[in-house]
Amino acid sequence: MNKLNYLLFFLLISFVVNAQNLALNKPTLASSAEAAGLESNFANDGDFTTRWASQHQVDPQWIHIDLQDEYSVDRVVIHWEAAYANQFQIQVSSDETNWTTVYTETNGNGGEDVITFLAQTAQFVRILGTQRATSYGYSIYEFEVYQQVSDDDATLSSISINNSPISGFSPQITSYTHNLDVGDIEVPIITASTTNPNATFTVNNASYVSETTTILVNSADNSQTMTY
Repeated sequence: MNKLNYLLFFLLISFVVNAQNLALNKPTLASSAEAAGLESNFANDGDFTTRWASQHQVDPQWIHIDLQDEYSVDRVVIHWEAAYANQFQIQVSSDETNWTTVYTETNGNGGEDVITFLAQTAQFVRILGTQRATSYGYSIYEFEVYQQVSDDDATLSSISINNSPISGFSPQITSYTHNLDVGDIEVPIITASTTNPNATFTVNNASYVSETTTILVNSADNSQTMTY
């Protein structure tokens, strides 16, 4: 099988993809950092060997993530380091000033916390630590945020060309143009992810660089389709 045929075979199959972590690599802010190399941006870099750690002199301490757009969020996942919170709150905001508490924990035990709550429209999501479980501060390997999805959602949450996300992508914009370098005859590798992790999609790749690639998305309940 030559390279192009292999590429077509790979891209013509249907994928079931995981839910998108809205917090990944988004801007962060925290009340403090214990030391250099433990700043807030290490809590959402996708690397479980790095972490954010707060100072430990005073409670409360907090970290929040700017999702850079408003989403209907209903789930947070926290991967604690050994220095976890015994008591904390999950809060959301649309303006980074007025916060709404959507979840309160009074007997935390660290490890991985998967927290669900009634969907809230928000751009900012915050963990507010109010009581430390140890003599150290609060320390988090990864802070993940997920949006509410419905079974009739047939949108994509991202499209990438040769592993680079399309700039300016929006689930509601269904047509994009990608300019190749002069003389490039390789058909780009197109990948994508769906808003609802249970939806499926099929990539029908162009045969030549001057043609169009289409992505057909089917909702989880098979009631809706969308073509990009």
